[in-house]
Amino acid sequence: MLPRVNFVRAMHFFVLTVLIVVIVPIEINLPFFLAFFCLMVAYPRDERRKQIPSINILEYFDMALLSVKEIARAANQGKFLVFYQPQISSEHWQPLYVEALVRWRRDDGTIIPPSAFLSRINSTKKLDILGRHVIRQSLQDLCLMRRVNPELKLAVNVNISQLETKGFVAFVERELIKNRVKPYNLELELTEVGLDRLSNRAGNALTKLKKLGVSLALDDFGKGGSGKTRLQSMDWDTLKIDRNDLKDLIDNPKSITLLSSVIQLGKANKLRVVAEGVETQMQALTLKAMGVDELQGYLFAKPMNITQTQDWLLSYADDVRARRLRLAQSKSNVSA
Repeated sequence: MLPRVNFVRAMHFFVLTVLIVVIVPIEINLPFFLAFFCLMVAYPRDERRKQIPSINILEYFDMALLSVKEIARAANQGKFLVFYQPQISSEHWQPLYVEALVRWRRDDGTIIPPSAFLSRINSTKKLDILGRHVIRQSLQDLCLMRRVNPELKLAVNVNISQLETKGFVAFVERELIKNRVKPYNLELELTEVGLDRLSNRAGNALTKLKKLGVSLALDDFGKGGSGKTRLQSMDWDTLKIDRNDLKDLIDNPKSITLLSSVIQLGKANKLRVVAEGVETQMQALTLKAMGVDELQGYLFAKPMNITQTQDWLLSYADDVRARRLRLAQSKSNVSA
């Protein structure tokens, strides 16, 4: 018996497929391609999982087709999760910040990273809804995390289009007051590449946020083409080095030279310098010696949900206290 066919969904993707084929030529038989694609989207989800091994691309297309109301409903239903990754001081190896990172939980429980779906949320209104959800949720979670680490601060990524939406600055201020978080405990990150589209309205929003006391970070520094100009265009607090710049850190002298110039540029502008993508102890020690203030990456922790983050903060604090106690005991034994 054939499964029930969703003709509306099939027609929707048929049209989408035709457009893709027209724009991007393919080397396979066109009728077969269209039939196979429509077959995947027409079957009910349970039948489709049994007969087709990999359908992730369909879920990604779904994101582009979601309406504004559906995005808001997905956020309210907890389908967009906020994970956290700590930023560790290179001076005393304590967590100073956690960066909020959005994830999408599919109906089958699979967690999808932002690189797979954010580009599919293709309107300013949708991005604003999702962005506000992340800010609202992460500020609430920060209150829970600060019970373990009272000095912990929060970093959140924002998009230029969010800054252009009406009432964004007022929204941030309301959420800070609602959660009793001081503005200087929140840092908003913008990518250097994103600043290519910086409008007067977005620039004014950044200025208001800065006056409010919120910190500003220039993320993925080095991807854009005018680093020094970018640093001087706004009153930044933090410079974040792109993780791709660390790949050849140990073995490539040229990479070390370039990275050193970026760090010196940040220091010359009196900025905190944070390195993302730290995966080895050698990288961490090298970056510390080069003057990087904070380190973020899998060496310390992968992105975690709020419960995992709280547990990590507790275990990390206990581990640091134990090491300090062992060090104090060893020093007292030596002096005795």
